[in-house]
Amino acid sequence: MFRTLAVSTMKETSTNLTRTNPTAGCTKEFLHVNKRLLPFQFLSTCQMFWKLARLEHRQLDRELYGDAKDPENTIAVKFRVSSVTNKGATVSMRQRLVARRYVKPDSFVYVWKLFVEGEGIFHGMHSDESGWCRLSPSTSQVGTSMEMLVRRSLMHYRSAERRGQAASHFDDIMRDSTNEDQKIFMQGLDRLLLDNALNGDSW
Repeated sequence: MFRTLAVSTMKETSTNLTRTNPTAGCTKEFLHVNKRLLPFQFLSTCQMFWKLARLEHRQLDRELYGDAKDPENTIAVKFRVSSVTNKGATVSMRQRLVARRYVKPDSFVYVWKLFVEGEGIFHGMHSDESGWCRLSPSTSQVGTSMEMLVRRSLMHYRSAERRGQAASHFDDIMRDSTNEDQKIFMQGLDRLLLDNALNGDSW
């Protein structure tokens, strides 16, 4: 997939592409490609990335799958995300995450699958996300190179799509949830930078 999109030749910027499936009519696909330089040491970045990937801040009805193969390198968890509408009603969605890391001396690859199922007024609304992320020591500058590709499909049954306001709210919560996860992730990396500075770590 990285080769197909020529990620290695990209500059350290972000590219976003949104497509709508004209046949199904109720499916939206989002493709996010990101390449950037992280100003952190490679090994500590990999360790922090794996720690943050567990989404420990998602504790509502959180359950771990204990029978995963290679548990040291696998994450399998489900949890619930809830929100309150402007009318005071609580709405929720169930999220299931399966992830795996592959570690080599000069690369860290993280792949994941996130399936979201709407509940209550969100019944019949789903999101299916696949992601790939690769970390490696930068060859041009000090730091760690990060390449990421995320593909997300919003899949709503036609009966659910006809509930326009609910479908729109589902999409909004999905966006807010993703933004919150990204914020937590960046805060974790900021702590890593601070820890490196306090410890006097050099490159």
